[in-house]
Amino acid sequence: MLRSLTLSALFLLGLIQSGSAQPGIHEPLSLTRLDATHWRVDGRNLEPRVLPPSGDPLRSRVLMPGYADCLEVGHPVLPVRVLHFGLPPGGSLRIRIAGVREESFSAELLCYGDTPADTLLPLVEILPVVTRQGLRIGGVRLHPVRYDAQRDELRWARSITVDIEIAGDQGGVAVADPALLSELVNGTDAGAWGFIPSPLRKSVAAFRAGERILNIRTATEGMYR
Repeated sequence: MLRSLTLSALFLLGLIQSGSAQPGIHEPLSLTRLDATHWRVDGRNLEPRVLPPSGDPLRSRVLMPGYADCLEVGHPVLPVRVLHFGLPPGGSLRIRIAGVREESFSAELLCYGDTPADTLLPLVEILPVVTRQGLRIGGVRLHPVRYDAQRDELRWARSITVDIEIAGDQGGVAVADPALLSELVNGTDAGAWGFIPSPLRKSVAAFRAGERILNIRTATEGMYR
């Protein structure tokens, strides 16, 4: 499996990994809209469970309620959650970990690939921006469980708070596709975006009807450019 994926593949993979909770399953994340450009994510996680190695090649799998699976070279199969946000033109996502409480326990796990990774996965990371139906979409990926192969230790976040900022002017492409907007945390805001029309932008029909935008005083009558 190639470590690098195309942006389109990353987006589709992100939709799969978004891991929306099913009825009766613990929902670990609480999303709060502070305003149109600021969101807060509060996570309250249950202790992860390690499954026996499986698959071909063999690799360990760690489960956590409310999360999907993430397969990265050099790591076991770990829990993941991806949050998608609509972005304005030229906009970007910024994240800040406002608080985290981590716990750990000893675990000797099998990793995917030839050798275990030297570093842990990031607790939170920003995904590359993709474009769908003219709308730029950014993603925030959470790794609540991380494996330290050097110390045979599984580290997991009992709780985490992440502040997310949508930077950039809040104008953009108006999107009406409910299926696309439903996959976005800020779908209501993103669906209301639209280009602000220029006051000087007039239709051809208006000009033909004799509408004048500017009155310019000239010495003689005639046609001017």
